[in-house]
Amino acid sequence: MKHLVGAVVALLGLVTVPNVRAQNSTVTDNDVLVCYDHLVTKIRNLNGGFLTQEQGIDLMNRVANQYLGGTPLPQIANNMRTATQEILLPEQAKTFADVFNKTVAILGSREVAEDLYKAANNLTLEFISSDQKIIDDEIARLRAQNARVPGIKQKICQLLYGMVSLQKKKALSKKINDLIPQDKQKAVKAQLSRIVNLSDI
Repeated sequence: MKHLVGAVVALLGLVTVPNVRAQNSTVTDNDVLVCYDHLVTKIRNLNGGFLTQEQGIDLMNRVANQYLGGTPLPQIANNMRTATQEILLPEQAKTFADVFNKTVAILGSREVAEDLYKAANNLTLEFISSDQKIIDDEIARLRAQNARVPGIKQKICQLLYGMVSLQKKKALSKKINDLIPQDKQKAVKAQLSRIVNLSDI
């Protein structure tokens, strides 16, 4: 089920997020949380509210800490699948398990379902890697200016806010949908729609 979590978290993937403070020594941890709050709100508006606002902010903070610590993106994705399962409420976990089991039934076997979610996860990593250089360059620029960690986190958050869009969601969703046998696509989408909003694609 970890690959299902990864695919959904990825879908859950240009405006300027309100800049509470400039990226300098005055940026506080609270400023970063305010930015995360705006970012998670945008993601939930786009992808649905299966994960709570608090869960989304928790995941964002974990991702930022790991990324700034040098953890490779594929490892972060794996860590986030585990973290997401850990923070799910009982009812959320029950829904996830039911979606996965019904997807297995639709596709015919657990192995096929796990292979699909693994492929979807790898595709997602490839899809978002195109934006990675922008973030890496900005981190390098800020570190060269001896920026403090909160300021760097806030800037990453602002960049991510601008990268989250319906257009990108549609493009990624189409690529993932193409991995599913055509005669199974509608049924699989119906199950995934229980945990992520797919009505706009």
